[in-house]
Amino acid sequence: MPEVSSAALDLELLRSFQAAAQLGSLAAAAQQRHRTVSAISMQIKRLEEALGSRLLERGSRGVKPTAIGEALLQESRELLRLHDGMLSRFTGRGLGGKLRLGLPEDYARELLGSVLPEFMAHHPDVLLEIVTATSGELARQLSRSQLTLSVLLDRPNRCRGARCSGIPRRSGPALGSAT
Repeated sequence: MPEVSSAALDLELLRSFQAAAQLGSLAAAAQQRHRTVSAISMQIKRLEEALGSRLLERGSRGVKPTAIGEALLQESRELLRLHDGMLSRFTGRGLGGKLRLGLPEDYARELLGSVLPEFMAHHPDVLLEIVTATSGELARQLSRSQLTLSVLLDRPNRCRGARCSGIPRRSGPALGSAT
């Protein structure tokens, strides 16, 4: 039987790496993670040392993942999603944390008045920040990881990456809540 390594990756290091890689900046990652830039830099250095590979290319325009960093980014997304889901299920905690939700200007009032109060009643540990703008601007903010989630009426600027889902386009707004 093969020997199993007792080494483990610190999930907080993965979260900081993921933030820096997605946002393209250590400063933006520090702001998102509520840490200093030097703390984020040290966390990424510790992760690089643990894995024995350079994960980010640092340049005058910020950071971008190396080929190995890109592979780690994809796998860390899945690992953190599974970890957070398991923790939520087994601790009995529901959703929690900060959620930046983008809503189209024309539909914000209707969505805020009907759907969101029910959501907030079911998830009191969520700090909800609403951003209203045009769908094009919301798509740009979503692609720059400035929003957690957004409702888009159309997609003039196609989203790229795992942050945008392939939800089928509907002809007109669909409001309602799941029961």
